[in-house]
Amino acid sequence: MALTFDRTAEIDFNFNDILARLDPNNAEHNTVALALLDRLLDLHNSQKISARFAMAADHRRQIRLWCSIHLLIPHVRTDGHTWMARFLDAIDLELVVSTRYYAEIGPNLPAAAKPDFVRAALHYLPPWLASNHFTIRLFAQLAVLRFWSLREALLPATSSAVNPAADGDDGETAGLPSLVAFLRSNPECKRNLRRADRLYFVGGAFRPLDDVTIGFIFRGGLLVAGVGEAERISSRAFERVDPSPGRFVRLHHDTARRAYWIPDELDLESLGEGDGDGTPHAVPPSIDPKGSTSEANVTLDDSDNYDGAIEAVQRKIVPWEAFMMTDLDFSVGRGAIREKRRNPLIVVASLISRAPNLGGLCRTSEIFNAELFVVSNLRIRSDAEFQATAVTSDRWMPMAEVPEDGLRAFLRAKKDQGYALLGIEQASNSIRLDTFSFPQRSVLLLGRELQGVPADLLPMLDHVLEIPQFGLVRSLNVHVSAAIAVWEYTRQLLQPNNSTGTSGAGAVVEGSTLATE
Repeated sequence: MALTFDRTAEIDFNFNDILARLDPNNAEHNTVALALLDRLLDLHNSQKISARFAMAADHRRQIRLWCSIHLLIPHVRTDGHTWMARFLDAIDLELVVSTRYYAEIGPNLPAAAKPDFVRAALHYLPPWLASNHFTIRLFAQLAVLRFWSLREALLPATSSAVNPAADGDDGETAGLPSLVAFLRSNPECKRNLRRADRLYFVGGAFRPLDDVTIGFIFRGGLLVAGVGEAERISSRAFERVDPSPGRFVRLHHDTARRAYWIPDELDLESLGEGDGDGTPHAVPPSIDPKGSTSEANVTLDDSDNYDGAIEAVQRKIVPWEAFMMTDLDFSVGRGAIREKRRNPLIVVASLISRAPNLGGLCRTSEIFNAELFVVSNLRIRSDAEFQATAVTSDRWMPMAEVPEDGLRAFLRAKKDQGYALLGIEQASNSIRLDTFSFPQRSVLLLGRELQGVPADLLPMLDHVLEIPQFGLVRSLNVHVSAAIAVWEYTRQLLQPNNSTGTSGAGAVVEGSTLATE
């Protein structure tokens, strides 16, 4: 199968688009889908694809496998006990956190199977309420409340909602009504549960029956789980490749819900306080499109003061998402992507020899939408170390080959075309980067590792830039130096009412230097 081997991303994409178009009401489609689901769960449960490190090759295969599994789950409409057992076996394995998030989103059980599953959950959960670990105890309390609420809905005649004084209708739930009543009423428990309720996959934000769309499966869920950009595919890619109807897994949320929560197209943000009783929010109360939370970064502490424990999370920002392609998008050919409108910045790395530096520079140039990335030999793209840091950016970044002996002619040609020639180096006429106004059409020449820009090329440059430094180590890696300069160029372009021009007067700051290594 395409998703379990090292095939191209396009094959994986087309394979999953076919899965999304299998009709659960069509007997033949359903048979094929369940056979595929059975095979994929076997691959996972047999641990033939076992991952220990995030974004390693096997972890990426696991993620692709589970993305496909979630396209097939809607076909599970009968034999709920058997399928649920398979999914419980899947989450019983040692998994990378992001894989576990996806494995724990199981099928929607047929109605007849739900009461037994709820009873089983309430039987196994209570021991975890006595865990020595505060976070486990807290999540166990939240789970007990959730399953008890389901029990009240499924078994109203025997629930504590009907008979609050009852201790349960069987031995397995004896004592739980009084425990649930305590969790719902105790101020300290309610305060802790409100904090836990803000976590996306745990609290009221995530609602599997509503949220598991194509956009969530292939992008939103992966984003909040911390899976790398190289594995994320926007729902817009599915729409653009084949806009025709016929998918039986929704592309994204309906309009009303998207107004509140769009994990497919906006970064995910922790929510405001929930009800604190295990009941999901009816509607997420707020979202800040500038930031997101990743549950892997959250630490819950049972010290006396942990008011900010859940609030203090890493925020992830994707500033380019609104106006350029960041996640994989197969709606247009690779050539068309390369020909899209780009910022008129050319990054020249012909003097650099180390593959990891070149791979990182390619990635940086692509991320910030540079016009061209120049290397001494295009065969570097097949180097394993280059690929490890480029992470597919060379597929989308326009690149050109200019050997070192052709640099002078290349730079002269670009100057004749109206580009300003800039270099990053310490020189007698260096200008501090933070005081420099970038011309819109710029060529950024990077020097050799350790040695910098050759003396014979310095006179050709219109301006030489340096980055102020204040530590004892007065040297920056060439990729880091270039990334700082490229970002400063981009930052100036992003300024409102930006007017590009020539550099302002700059002076060499004593103690500030930039050297490549």
